[in-house]
Amino acid sequence: MRYMSTRSEPGHGDRLAFDEVLLGGLAVDGGLYIPEHVPKLPEAGGPEARNLSYAELAARIMAPYVGGAVDDDELASLVDDAYATFDHPDVCPLVALDDDHWL
Repeated sequence: MRYMSTRSEPGHGDRLAFDEVLLGGLAVDGGLYIPEHVPKLPEAGGPEARNLSYAELAARIMAPYVGGAVDDDELASLVDDAYATFDHPDVCPLVALDDDHWL
């Protein structure tokens, strides 16, 4: 996965790896770093995904954006640590507002 500045013209500007932009803040031209493309994510709704914790599912979704800069086990550990202090076991529980709206 390569990242580009929001101020880059198509086909111009640097394309940087995840580890080059992670702590870099703004791009040199003052833009924000965004992925060059949005990767196709693995299906999250299958039977296996239903048994994953919030952190495990988050790590799977993030992995294509990291592009191998951090190995999968380390990414899973970092994500697990990031969510470890959340008070609710579901981290971000869904609450039904009515039959058609969830928050």
